[in-house]
Amino acid sequence: MIATLAEARGEEPKELSESLAQLSQKERYDRLAEEVVRQVQRDPAGAFRHRLEAGVAFFFGGQWLKDRLLWRTDESRLGDMPDWLAGSYQAIFYGALLGVLILGVLGWRWTYGWRHETLPSSLVLMWIPLPYILSHAESLSGPRLPVDGMLLCYSAFALASMFTPAGRALLRGEASRTEI
Repeated sequence: MIATLAEARGEEPKELSESLAQLSQKERYDRLAEEVVRQVQRDPAGAFRHRLEAGVAFFFGGQWLKDRLLWRTDESRLGDMPDWLAGSYQAIFYGALLGVLILGVLGWRWTYGWRHETLPSSLVLMWIPLPYILSHAESLSGPRLPVDGMLLCYSAFALASMFTPAGRALLRGEASRTEI
C-alpha cells in the first residue's frame, strides 16, 4: 500500500514510509484521510469496485480475486489421498460451501419467529464484515471466523427445521415456538 501511495504522490516509498512513521497515529490518519477523499473524487467507480472486491475477499479470501481459488493445494500431500477423493475433493468442497451458504440464508430467514432473541446473531453477519468491506483491511482473513460460526448455526437450524418432526411442524405452522 505504501508503494501505491508513493507512486500516486510521486514520492519514493522509503521516504514516504519514514515520514508517515514520524507522525502520531491521529496525524497519520488525518493525512491519509485527505488522500482517500482525493482518490474517491478522482475515481468514484474505482472506489466502489474496491469495496466490492473487499467484500468478496472477506468472504472468499484474497486468492479468489487473483486466481479464483478458495484454498492452497499442498502438492506433496496429494499422493496421500485415495484416487476417488483426489478427483472429486474440489467438487465436494465447492458443493459444501454452496450448501452452507444456502442453508445459512434459509436458517436466518426461518429464525424470523425468534427475531428478538436472534438479533445479536443477525448483527454478527452485518457488523463483523462491515469494517473490512469499508476499510483497507481486506487482506486480513482471520476476522471471518465469527461469521462462519453464525452461518454454520443458521445452517444447522435449517437442517433441523427440515429433517426433525418438531422443525417440520413449526415450518408448516402446526406448532408455535413456545410449544416446541
